[in-house]
Order: sequence, then structure tokens, then C-alpha cells
Amino acid sequence: MLLTDEVNLLSRVQLFSGVKGSKLKLLAFASDRVSFGPGQFMYRQGDNSDYAYVILSGVVEMMTETDDGLVTFEEKSTQDVVGEGAILSERPRQYSVRAKTPIETLRIKRSFFQQLLSCCPHTMAQIMRVLSDRDAKIADMASATH
Repeated sequence: MLLTDEVNLLSRVQLFSGVKGSKLKLLAFASDRVSFGPGQFMYRQGDNSDYAYVILSGVVEMMTETDDGLVTFEEKSTQDVVGEGAILSERPRQYSVRAKTPIETLRIKRSFFQQLLSCCPHTMAQIMRVLSDRDAKIADMASATH
């Protein structure tokens, strides 16, 4: 995938809908391409939160720990973001994410993204609203599985 393809994909991701093209290009350039095989964990509940992932291709399972083991509460695929809370927070991961199929991702480091947004308060406010809505939805789904 070319940088222009990654920028085009990022522009269609709801989380980044308010980010200007030049900043998306910088974001794509500074992000790492990371692949995961089926069954491989991107991260586990309780891990440090230092990256978010944009799914370029494939499907992942979002899972929570229960007394009966891991329970899937949602799936995400192309153009979805997982671990987005890591962009703004240093709290431990609230859920685990495992590749259901082979996946390709863009891994975005928290410190870089925060630097990028420091010059764009309007975009930061928009992203915080999206993250807040998602956090509430994920917490509801995860608690429903307990």
C-alpha cells in the first residue's frame, strides 16, 4: 500500500474525519505498518496503552476477561480503529484485541498523535467526542458479557 493509499484510508476513518490532508499524510508517514496472524493478540487487557491501530485489512475480535475466560463482545474490520483510548490516555488497556483473520494495521504512537493534535484544538475536541462515545459503547458491551 502506498502512502497516498494510507492517507485516503485514514480520511475515511471516522476518528480522523476532522484532520486535514497534510496532517493525515504526516500521520500515515509516522505510523508503522504492523501485521498480525489469526489468533495473535495485538494487545491484552491490562497492557500499557501506548498505541492505537487502524485496521487496513482483516478482522479482529475485541474481548474482555470474565470468570469463564475471554469473551468476544465486538468485531472490527477495515477502516476501524482499535485501542483509540491510547491516543489520549495512559490508562491500562480495558479489553483485549485478537486477530480473527490475517490483518494489516497502521500503528499510531500516542506521543506522536498528541503532538500532531496540539496545533489543532478543533480537531482534538472532535476526536475526544468520538472517543468518549466509543468508550461508553465499549464499556456497555464489555459489561454486558460479564
